[in-house]
Amino acid sequence: MFPLGKFTKDRVKRMAQESGMEFVASKKESMGICFIGSRDFKSFIKQYLDPTPGPFIDLGTGRVVGHHQGIHNYTIGQRCRIGGQLHRYYIAHKDQKTQEIKVVRSPRYIATTFCFVVERLLEN
Repeated sequence: MFPLGKFTKDRVKRMAQESGMEFVASKKESMGICFIGSRDFKSFIKQYLDPTPGPFIDLGTGRVVGHHQGIHNYTIGQRCRIGGQLHRYYIAHKDQKTQEIKVVRSPRYIATTFCFVVERLLEN
C-alpha cells in the first residue's frame, strides 16, 4: 500500500533502482490473487461464502450511501462502485459483526491512517 511511510511508489521504485535492485523496480504490479488465477474474485468467493448484506456508510457524514453483498468482497483501500452515487468511494473500515463497511471519498484518508498506525507500531 502506498505511500509507504513518506515515500510514494515512484520514489520507492527509484530507490530500488539506485540500490541495484532492478528486478524490484521493474517487477510487474499485481492487482489479483495468485491462487485463483484469472477468475473474477467475486465469482470465485461466491462458491464458498454466502452473501451477507450490509450497508456502506460514509465515514465523514455517517449516512448510509448504499448496500453490499458481504464484506468479504472488499479490501481496505479498494475503490468501490456504489450505485446511485456521484462520488468515488474507497473502503476505509469493515466490521465483521455488523457487516458495515465505512467508506471515504479520498484514498488519502486511508494512506494517512495506515502510515500513522505503522509509525506508532515502530515507536513501540
